[in-house]
Amino acid sequence: MGLPPCFEELRVALRRERRQSDREWVQVLGLLVEHPLESLRSAVVASLDSGAPGLGSIRQLLRIERQPRLVIEPVQIDRPSIASITVAAPDLSQWSVLHAGALV
Repeated sequence: MGLPPCFEELRVALRRERRQSDREWVQVLGLLVEHPLESLRSAVVASLDSGAPGLGSIRQLLRIERQPRLVIEPVQIDRPSIASITVAAPDLSQWSVLHAGALV
């Protein structure tokens, strides 16, 4: 069967950037013990696409995949005095001035 091509891309990227690249690549393969091949493949591709290929980023991507997706629904407000409150949109036109001042 063999591994998807992205694993070889990862190996090449690790060799460019890591001193113990083979060890890290084997540790990535070791993630197959706990994760399906397709999940690991997706995480490897995402880490390569992000420009941060490596065991740490792949583990983080796998953790994110396992987390349940939260669905937040709007709340119905029964009190008209509260439901009628509106909040003005922020004025971001001065952001660059604030940001420049923070760097000084």
